[in-house]
Amino acid sequence: AATLPGKGMLETCLGTSPWPWHISYAGDLDICGFKKPQSFYRNVLWDVSPLEMVVSGPAPAGTSEQISAWGWPDEEVSWTWPSISEGAQVTVKVYSKAHDEVELFVNGARVGRAMRGGGGSIAFVNGSWFRGIERLTATFVVPYSPGNLTAVGHVRATGRTDVRTLLTTGMPAALRLAADRTTICASRNDLAYVTVYVVDSAGRHVPHARVDVNFDFEGDGELYRVGNGDPRDLGSFQQPRRTTHRGRVLAVLRPKANAAGGTLTLRAAATGLAAASVTLQTKACPL
Repeated sequence: AATLPGKGMLETCLGTSPWPWHISYAGDLDICGFKKPQSFYRNVLWDVSPLEMVVSGPAPAGTSEQISAWGWPDEEVSWTWPSISEGAQVTVKVYSKAHDEVELFVNGARVGRAMRGGGGSIAFVNGSWFRGIERLTATFVVPYSPGNLTAVGHVRATGRTDVRTLLTTGMPAALRLAADRTTICASRNDLAYVTVYVVDSAGRHVPHARVDVNFDFEGDGELYRVGNGDPRDLGSFQQPRRTTHRGRVLAVLRPKANAAGGTLTLRAAATGLAAASVTLQTKACPL
């Protein structure tokens, strides 16, 4: 999806607008392998999870959202929206497959309820259930209020309850590094993926944070590539720096071929934030 002033869907689909978009944003994963909002819908569709929730804020004044044939609305798994004022109307979608009823709460107060009727019919009670692709989606329009947003799904036959909560985070305070594993092969054919998160003082991921991260690498290998999944960011994949997108960036480490093994240490720093580092071990692996 793209938010464009006066641009039509055809221009968006043909790629003639809006520069600097340079990679497709279709599909469930971005170029770094991060899950996109549509992937959470499919979590429910394919029974990976029973309940998911996404939020979309209002389009900027004078603009409209144009969605291509392969696109998806501009949504986030977040209840942190510093760019909009409290009380502004936001759209919340709750994905549910097995529940007879979904309730939505903002800071403990119920603001919506959607119920599935008998015989395949769908009832509307302060929310709506859509058919087709969106027949698993309960949509609510609610005023934004920082704090917590909670969806509760009820299965009448078993009494099962599923809950999904999104919290408003604080201001960016630090970086946190998470590697996909702690030990990899000492081989040029192996790679380690380290996600750098911007977090608040409580250690929670700050999804709107956009900060410049600088990397420093030491050890038996190299900082091979960096990326952030932003289709509009023209930054280099090879330089030891990258701007976060949705509060995160990815660093790829590549070991040297070393039969004795060794270590890979990555440090990440950003102005005004506490720096962080991670060290991985490399070991000899059978061919």
